[in-house]
Amino acid sequence: MAGYSIGIMAIWRGDWRLTMRYGLGLLTLSIAFTACSTQDNPAAVNVPAAGLDGLVRTFRDAGATVGSDPSVTGSPFSVPVQGIVVNGGTVRVFEYATAGAADQDAAQVSPNGSTIGLSQIHWVEPPHFYRKDAFILLYLGGDANVLAAMERVCGPQFSPRTASAGQAAGAAVDPGGEAVLS
Repeated sequence: MAGYSIGIMAIWRGDWRLTMRYGLGLLTLSIAFTACSTQDNPAAVNVPAAGLDGLVRTFRDAGATVGSDPSVTGSPFSVPVQGIVVNGGTVRVFEYATAGAADQDAAQVSPNGSTIGLSQIHWVEPPHFYRKDAFILLYLGGDANVLAAMERVCGPQFSPRTASAGQAAGAAVDPGGEAVLS
């Protein structure tokens, strides 16, 4: 407050050097605040406003029972994992800053879900990968109620690709689940 009153007094007395010093200081602060604003931060622009809470709300709005599962650990992707329970089945949720970043990691998943990037994974249950906005969701299991809720909220799984989807595209599916061009 004292600095502010000194600046006002300097302007009033006509001391242009002190006035310039305060003016440049205010200009510098203004530029610094503008440069740090989240509106100019591309990573912040596409962040889902609701985040994981919004995803949980979407599942509940679709009629699913949802809770949290803090015991889920380990991530094969570039972001940490969070766990939720949907209709009694544990779902691993990977939240990204943007849908584009989620798309990049989703592209690393093999058609049968056994490989992510260069890592071969031996799942204890069948994997089901889904995409929703800036999320990748992974459910390991075969419970029809969980799968139905996942499909209602996220649409069809992107991996493993189902036999009907592969055959509709003109490909056969080998017993291991890999699409084979015919």
